[in-house]
Parts: sequence; structure tokens; C-alpha cells
Amino acid sequence: QSDLIILHDRQCTFVEFKWKKGKKSPDQEAFTKRVSEMGYETLEWRTLQECEDWIVKTLMESSNELQSTKS
Repeated sequence: QSDLIILHDRQCTFVEFKWKKGKKSPDQEAFTKRVSEMGYETLEWRTLQECEDWIVKTLMESSNELQSTKS
């Protein structure tokens, strides 16, 4: 299982937090492979900055899409 599942803009993203030198277990690797093959986004964040960057990028993309549909 993932540490975090994010539902956004009709999409689903699975996130693993691996701080410093953490590694995915074989079960986590298998889960990541399975959901990726199903077309879902899977991410591994090692820093809070990676998390923040993804959130900002995703919000900006959503905002741009909303603005373009209003034009």
C-alpha cells in the first residue's frame, strides 16, 4: 500500500514517503508496478520540498486548465 493516496482533478496519485536512505519493500515495489501498469501516477518523495513542489505544480496546472476553459 501507499503512504498517501491523492485524488485530484479526476485523477489518483499514489505516494510513498522514503526519508533519507529508506527503500521500498518487495511488496511496495510490486504494488507500485501494478498501479503504474493500470495507468495511475506513482511518486516517491524523499523530502518535504518534493511534496511541496508537486502540490504547487499540480495546483498551477489545474488553475491554468480552469482559466483556459473560461476563455
